Amino acid sequence: MNEKQVELVMVWAGMIIRCYDPRKHNFGNYGGRGITVCQRWRDSFYAFCEDMGVRPKGYSIDRIDNDGNYEPGNCRWATDATQCRNRRSNVMITIDGVTKNAIDWEQEPGAAGRSVISRRIKQGFNHKEAVFGKRYETYTHDGMTMTLSAWERHLGLCTYTLFKRMQRGMSFKEAIAASKIAQGSVPRKDNVNLTIDGETKSRAAWSRESGVGAGTIRDRMVKLGWDAKEAVFTPVRPKFDTKHRNS
Repeated sequence: MNEKQVELVMVWAGMIIRCYDPRKHNFGNYGGRGITVCQRWRDSFYAFCEDMGVRPKGYSIDRIDNDGNYEPGNCRWATDATQCRNRRSNVMITIDGVTKNAIDWEQEPGAAGRSVISRRIKQGFNHKEAVFGKRYETYTHDGMTMTLSAWERHLGLCTYTLFKRMQRGMSFKEAIAASKIAQGSVPRKDNVNLTIDGETKSRAAWSRESGVGAGTIRDRMVKLGWDAKEAVFTPVRPKFDTKHRNS
């Protein structure tokens, strides 16, 4: 038996097990709700192969009618994307009059992945925010009104951190203050927006690019007087265990 045949045996066996073995974790989604395998396929692996045909690479078995059984006429080889669109758990998402499921929305520029979209909907986000984030909501502080993404660039504070603090009940002003305290009391104008070789980014963005911690960059510039390029791109010396340094 070659590798492809072994894979097909596993598909065939898995189909039967999830429909007839109550000990399996996913039995409730199959046999537990009445899904069965037709007698022809249960009795013969070769009959299953004959009816299903050649399995394309990267495809798996999918029931066209999600409430129907495993049987000829209701099964096909399908991609992961096709199967995701066919799941009972699918939630249809409507944004600006357009209704699609999460796997289709995640293909849009700037959209989150479908797992993030689903989590956000469970957390109470509206559909537009679930797909595209909080970028469309504006916040006012010190006489300026901007989106969270714009505030992140302006202040050098993490959008996710601000949002999570507001979820816990903080006002936007309190979330900003808490973030500044967490990052230190250094004035933001001195170290947030850094220009290196004509390119301007937040300190956090430069930190992600270079791998040097944002706090290290801040301390190098403010406490040691380093210029931006030196502070961002000078590697951090590894710390050695002094007990073994001379061994």
